[in-house]
Amino acid sequence: MIEMLRDRGLTLATAESLTGGMVGSRICDIPGASDVYVGGVIGYSAAVKHDLLEVPEGPVVTEAAARAMASGVRGLLGTDVAVAATGVAGPDPSEGRPPGTVCMAVAVGDPAAGGGIESIEVRLPGRRKQVREFTVITLLGMLRRALLATDDGGVGLGSGSADPFAVGDRGRDRTPDAP
Repeated sequence: MIEMLRDRGLTLATAESLTGGMVGSRICDIPGASDVYVGGVIGYSAAVKHDLLEVPEGPVVTEAAARAMASGVRGLLGTDVAVAATGVAGPDPSEGRPPGTVCMAVAVGDPAAGGGIESIEVRLPGRRKQVREFTVITLLGMLRRALLATDDGGVGLGSGSADPFAVGDRGRDRTPDAP
C-alpha cells in the first residue's frame, strides 16, 4: 500500500475513533511510510469529531460521520487520500448500535476534481480487541481497492465494489480476510 501511494505521488492521513491509532500504527510499521503518511487524528470523543474533524452534530456511528471524518482529516492535514473509522468496539452498545457496528470511509483525490469518498457500515464479529483488529484490516483493504480503482481511471472504490462484509450483505456478520 505504501508503494501504491508513493507510485501515484499521493499522501495519506487517518481519522480514527474506535481503533485509537491502530490504523496509523499499522501504516507506520511499513518501511517507507514516512514518504506518504502525513499523520492522523484520533477522535475518540464525539466533541473531537464535531469540533476538529467537522462531523455534523448528531450520531457519530454512521457512514455520514465516517465520510465527514475522512474529508475533515484530508482537509486538516492537506493530503490526497484519507481513511476513517468510527464504531462500537464493545462490550456495550453505543448510540443504540450493537457492538461490532463499524463505519469506515476512504477519500481519494481532490473533491473539486471528482475525487470521491466511499463508505461502508459493517457488523464485525468478536470481542472488543477483534473488532478493532478487523476494522484495521478491513479499512486498509478498502484503501488498497480504492487505489487499484484509480488505475482503472476511477477515483475510488466505485459503485458496486463495496466491502463484502457490509451490513447489506443479508445482514450476516462476516470475518474479513487479511490483506
